[in-house]
Amino acid sequence: MGFEQSSFEHDKRKVILSEEVFARLQGLINATAFNKQLTDGSRIKNGYEYGGVLYGTLDEEGNINFTVANDKADYQVIDGAFSLQSGKEMMKELLMNIKNSKFNCFAHVHTHPYSVEANRFLSDADVEYYKTTFDFSGVESSLEKKVNTFGCLLTQSSSNEPQSDDVSFVYFNKEDGKMYYLPNNFVKSRSTGTLYPLKKVREKLYRRNEDGRLFNEKQYRQQSGTFGVREVERTLLDTDEFEK
Repeated sequence: MGFEQSSFEHDKRKVILSEEVFARLQGLINATAFNKQLTDGSRIKNGYEYGGVLYGTLDEEGNINFTVANDKADYQVIDGAFSLQSGKEMMKELLMNIKNSKFNCFAHVHTHPYSVEANRFLSDADVEYYKTTFDFSGVESSLEKKVNTFGCLLTQSSSNEPQSDDVSFVYFNKEDGKMYYLPNNFVKSRSTGTLYPLKKVREKLYRRNEDGRLFNEKQYRQQSGTFGVREVERTLLDTDEFEK
């Protein structure tokens, strides 16, 4: 069933997005929502995933600042799924920027189209990808710098309302063998440097005991069976304060 992000260990550091990066994330989830409507359900059941890479640095307080996204915004996906293997150009660009002294933080971004509530979570394959494939610690000694890697999942909302889409930044800590979730996300104004927080919400999720399926509160009211309930935390890809 995958992993609900807020069940991971919490890292209270800030993830600070430039306006450019914020716009790219919004564009990726919009493309996912749009193309789901065009997808032949018999061919690709849950729609297309999109993605890319973010580049940035740690500041003096240890906060993660993502300042730029990969050059090309429209990489083709393969069989509906997105990974770095989706484009040789993107992998070439990433390897070049890992060597770039300007960057020491890298985030692999991908989207999930909404089909069932579980799609809003990281899959087993996602977590394994962040633990193993998206790991460049082996080149740190030759580069003489720490390479910090992160995962970023963008999830279309169940209601298909942009202000309710999710963003989740996570990473795997090799030292303690645990996954961490970074819920404190901000957008930095280009003109003033002001930080605008992305919205955080808590909501109830219901797991049906008979089959393990997950439902949000609205969907739960339409179901039958016996259920377990828990509260989860989400960070939304939206801020009502950010200057437009």
